[in-house]
Amino acid sequence: MRATSQRINANQTIDAGIDEILLLTGHGPMLVVDGDEIVGVFSLALVRRVPRALWTERQVRDAARAVDGLTHIDADARLAELLQLFDNDPERIVLVESHGRVSGAVDYELSIQRLRHRILAERRVRQAR
Repeated sequence: MRATSQRINANQTIDAGIDEILLLTGHGPMLVVDGDEIVGVFSLALVRRVPRALWTERQVRDAARAVDGLTHIDADARLAELLQLFDNDPERIVLVESHGRVSGAVDYELSIQRLRHRILAERRVRQAR
């Protein structure tokens, strides 16, 4: 499992970042950064919790999920391990670490999408034989 997530500035308003947020939603959760520090994870689902009228005054960090409460998994872990972790997290977001550092975040939907692509690719290879 490899995950390298896009990053978004914690201090920008939701309104200022909405185009970037919408563009990147298919790539899974974004890492929220304040300088060089990863302070949270942000997704379209989290944006939906903030009323549109407040987007100009709320910063991305206000709607982000703090990394402190998130489960971590090593990038070399098996997919079965990842899927088990989602069962214990109502938000269904897991941080992925590579060499002891957070390299990305995955959510349940992205993981299932990648699993489907992998299964389809394997089927195509078998059918081509």
